[in-house]
Formats: sequence, structure tokens, C-alpha cells
Amino acid sequence: MKRIHLVLTSRIDRDWFAFAERLDVSHTSAGATVIDGLLRDDAAFYGLLDQARSMGVEIRALQYAGEQRGGNEE
Repeated sequence: MKRIHLVLTSRIDRDWFAFAERLDVSHTSAGATVIDGLLRDDAAFYGLLDQARSMGVEIRALQYAGEQRGGNEE
């Protein structure tokens, strides 16, 4: 799993990101959409970016971290 933090310039409904069940979608008072959470792999990451691109939304900020492991894994 990889952690993502993505800020989009427009308000996007959570339903557009229903394919990614481990994402939290929120909105700022300025009308931006903030997406935080875990993606299973790079394909899911690029799928998310493609979804934003197909809606014509600009990306304001993006952080995509390496592998995230649960607290019980060794």
C-alpha cells in the first residue's frame, strides 16, 4: 500500500472516487477537494490521476509515499 495526499482545485463529489475504498475525500472552504489515504499499487495511483485529468481538474498539491505497512506486520 502507498499513501497519497492529493489536493484538487475544484470540489469533486466522493462518488467519483468510489473505486478506491481506502481514500478519505473532504472539501476545503475554498472549494478544493482533498484526498488522503492508501492506494494498493502504482496502477491505482495512475488511475486516480487519470480520473482527475478526465474531469479537467487541476492538481494543486500531490504527495505519494512509498510502501506503507500495517503495525502488525514484521
